[in-house]
Amino acid sequence: MMETDQCGGCGPIEHPSRAATLHLLGNHPVLDFTNTSSGRGSAQWLDHLQQPADLAAWAVHAGVIAPDLPVGVVSGKDLRRAIALREALYRTLLCAARRQTPDPADVRVIAAEHGRCLEVAALRGVSGSPAAPALGWHWPQGGGAAILGPLVTAALPLLTAVPPDRLRCCPGKDCGWLFLDTTRNGRRRWCDMAVCGNRAKAGRHRAIRRLRPEQEECGE
Repeated sequence: MMETDQCGGCGPIEHPSRAATLHLLGNHPVLDFTNTSSGRGSAQWLDHLQQPADLAAWAVHAGVIAPDLPVGVVSGKDLRRAIALREALYRTLLCAARRQTPDPADVRVIAAEHGRCLEVAALRGVSGSPAAPALGWHWPQGGGAAILGPLVTAALPLLTAVPPDRLRCCPGKDCGWLFLDTTRNGRRRWCDMAVCGNRAKAGRHRAIRRLRPEQEECGE
């Protein structure tokens, strides 16, 4: 587990990792990757990528690596690279959703990781329908590159081709998860209505109940 945060919101708090069981609500693997952390900067900041094994477990859980393929050795350096990439992607995607210019430092992190992964990648034939791509990137050595490679290559079209009004950030308390709104009417607000949506609704109901006695006293 992670070290306990002693400064009230300066870093993730101590908690068990749920990397292998997190809900995948982003509708895109890159968004699910950024959602391995939540409540960034708050007193309830959670980070589920605490150990190299967490990164490997999440990659299998999210389908980044097929369960029948060996993950290989994921090192502490791989984990640090993953967290740096994740946070750069999170901030850049937030800027895209808000139609803001991203921080050049974050763009450099993404571009550098893309270059590192392609240096050790191979192209191989992909079986499928005639309309499917004939070739796909592959990281035969496994390890961190086999996890970060598919993510960073999928991030580039996500950043440049997805309409900003379909890229959302959940407004739930201590959440901030990103997701693609694929609903027909484009009105999805919460990462999960059953969690953040209901929590907000319950909070509104509590606030109304607190106000009622005060309103009754004023009416006397």
